[in-house]
Amino acid sequence: CDVASYTARETNFLPCIEFVSEAVSYAEGNVSSRTMGYVIRFYLFVFYFGASVPTASSWPRNKISGVSRKAGLDEANDTLLLSEEDLKSNRGYVPGGAPQAGSLAFKELVSIFLGRLQKMSSMLKGQSQSGNILGGMEEDMDLYVSSLVDGAVHQVDVANYTQLALHQIHRSGGSELFWHDMLTSCGTGLFASDPSSTKAVKDFYITSFALLASLVKVGSGKVRKLSNRIDPVPRDLSSKLLSIELIHHFLKEWGRALKFIEAKRSKYDKQAKRPKSDFLEDTQSIVTMAYNIRRLVVPCLLMNTRPGLEDIKVFRRIMKVVTEIWCNT
Repeated sequence: CDVASYTARETNFLPCIEFVSEAVSYAEGNVSSRTMGYVIRFYLFVFYFGASVPTASSWPRNKISGVSRKAGLDEANDTLLLSEEDLKSNRGYVPGGAPQAGSLAFKELVSIFLGRLQKMSSMLKGQSQSGNILGGMEEDMDLYVSSLVDGAVHQVDVANYTQLALHQIHRSGGSELFWHDMLTSCGTGLFASDPSSTKAVKDFYITSFALLASLVKVGSGKVRKLSNRIDPVPRDLSSKLLSIELIHHFLKEWGRALKFIEAKRSKYDKQAKRPKSDFLEDTQSIVTMAYNIRRLVVPCLLMNTRPGLEDIKVFRRIMKVVTEIWCNT
């Protein structure tokens, strides 16, 4: 990733993307958080490289020549950047070259990494089982009060760390430093205190949070105008479209994983003949991640109100994200 990014040789992009994509696939997304950061920055770099120098045959195509404004409102003239229809018709060949390949590899990275959540459900330490015999009413009250205090303190910490993440998102700065802050400062503070999760599960949630924050940061960027003050800067518009599509894909895969956990919990209840599962209750990390999705994604959508009103392509993608949030409530 570093060699491809620093040399900036366009002829090397596609082989490097294929190599990195295969490596992530064979590892089943089980890579270190630092490696994940390198891969994300590499994919975005390749995409930005193609979006910064738009030509008649380049990808992505933000403007269709000869198309009227009325025809531009037609959804048929708006192709999703993460669409794989071109690959089916071209037998796996990527017509958009390295930028399109990098975008699709980023999509695959999100799918593979969040797919690990289905396996993570079997690595939980488990909650306290109902029906255990406690020492008496005194111990019950101590346990109850202790859980209330811990829960209140955790909620305050979650709100503070999430606000810190939002502050870092709205600041301008290097992506490598931002990734480090999301992992060590915000992510660790949010998920490291979950008593029902192992270290591997905590690391997964921390990296998931950093990945979502990175997508929100890209999607929260401004869309600058060219000298004619009418057309947007191609890179700004393309990066916004890609980030919103990736946020939508992130929410879709996250919801799919949670539905799998819910089905597993129902199966466990049925086998154990219990009305309610104690082992697969929503863990502290799941509740915290759901809170962060609401606190990060919703402000990002609100910040894109003006770009959405100015460009129908941005508006369509915003509505898809809103629908996905409703579907996974």
